[in-house]
Amino acid sequence: MKKITLLIAILFAAISWQTNAQVVIGNGTAEKSIPIDPFYGYSYSQNIYLASEINASGTITSLKFRYNGHSNLVKSKDWVVYLGHTSKTEFDSTTDWIPVADLTEVYNGTITAVGSGSPEWITIDITDFAYNGTDNLVVAVDENTPSYDSTDDYFYASAVTGNRSIVFHADSSNPDPASPPEADDVQAFVPNIIFEGITQACPTPTDLAVSNITATGADVSWTENGSATAWNIEYGPAGFTQGQGTTVAASSNPFTLSGLTSGTVYDVYVQADCGGGDSSNWAGTIRFNTVCEAKVAPYSQNFDVATRPDLPVCWSKVVDATSSHAMVGTTTTNNSAPNGLKLYNSGDDSATLLLITPEFSDLTSQSNQIRFKAKGSGAGYDLIIGTMSDPNDQTTFTAFTTVTLTSSFEEYIVRFDSYSGSDQFIAFKHGLGGTYRSIYIDDFNYEPLPSCIPPSDIAVANET
Repeated sequence: MKKITLLIAILFAAISWQTNAQVVIGNGTAEKSIPIDPFYGYSYSQNIYLASEINASGTITSLKFRYNGHSNLVKSKDWVVYLGHTSKTEFDSTTDWIPVADLTEVYNGTITAVGSGSPEWITIDITDFAYNGTDNLVVAVDENTPSYDSTDDYFYASAVTGNRSIVFHADSSNPDPASPPEADDVQAFVPNIIFEGITQACPTPTDLAVSNITATGADVSWTENGSATAWNIEYGPAGFTQGQGTTVAASSNPFTLSGLTSGTVYDVYVQADCGGGDSSNWAGTIRFNTVCEAKVAPYSQNFDVATRPDLPVCWSKVVDATSSHAMVGTTTTNNSAPNGLKLYNSGDDSATLLLITPEFSDLTSQSNQIRFKAKGSGAGYDLIIGTMSDPNDQTTFTAFTTVTLTSSFEEYIVRFDSYSGSDQFIAFKHGLGGTYRSIYIDDFNYEPLPSCIPPSDIAVANET
């Protein structure tokens, strides 16, 4: 009886280990055309995963790719998958394919996608592949179903350093992996993937999330895939270089970050500390914005920190237009490089286009002004400056004054010493007056009124 009990225990442990034996790489939410491009009839890609991020060796038994679940991919279901060891760390050009002779075909069949509208993992049960844990690993996918699915069908990918994915797609030409044509693209992304059958000695955390965000703090949580009870968290302004952020030791999951700056975009990474000097790869990044607190003068914004066409944190917009090309966002046209701000009405001469500042708690003090640079794509365009009580409700906009722009950047000053309202947001409204009109704004300043107003319109008369 004891032998049977022991045998069952060993069998259960083996099954449990097999279930948990996996390496997860990537939790990014970028929607990319890798490992396949469903919107084309055919596609072929190769994707490099580094040995340092796999951090394991052994027999890979299946692969999982993270799909957005938009449809069941009925026209993108015939896959041939290859794995191979490689010393390459990136693709140098659109012709830098790894020869298929250096790869091993591990799957040739039909994949299954549920297509429920929610993200899902597509699982591919492959022929066992012995990964040596030393070389980098290339995953190649050849999709061979004629016709194509939707433009909304994408796979999730994570940003990496270097162009680690190469992809070709076409509607009428099915590429031969033995002699692939020049690729359409190389990308600094890799598909989010799970390698099943192998495991890390200290598994990397997954499923990073941020909740309970305030102006100065946030809770970071994750899934612990091993038995670690201690973790390292590194965080900093969006885009910071790892090793140069703020690192804290965490003994709880979730963990509260404190002392953050209001209205700031942060990146966060998490690493498991398994003790004895053993630690996992870093998981991340996950990005979040702290809540915007009301600001006071002086405050400035040159729009250069935003990624075009996004707005800076704490700024907002209203685009109520019949044209899909109407926009309010950052652009390359600027007074000071690299970014400026653009309001464009396209073909809609009755659109509502608003650029809205952060909240200013001292706007009602009658002691401040705004100073900014602006121009139109043509001369004589009107820019309406007003206030709002609610940036999410365009009906709260109240016009305060109007300036008429030239076709070159000029400085404009609007004094709020006569403002008698209670609104705390300033808004710029496109004055329309026609179609296909662009208004550009840059170098915004909200500042105290000068104690001594400089003279203007100086003229000399009766000169002798």
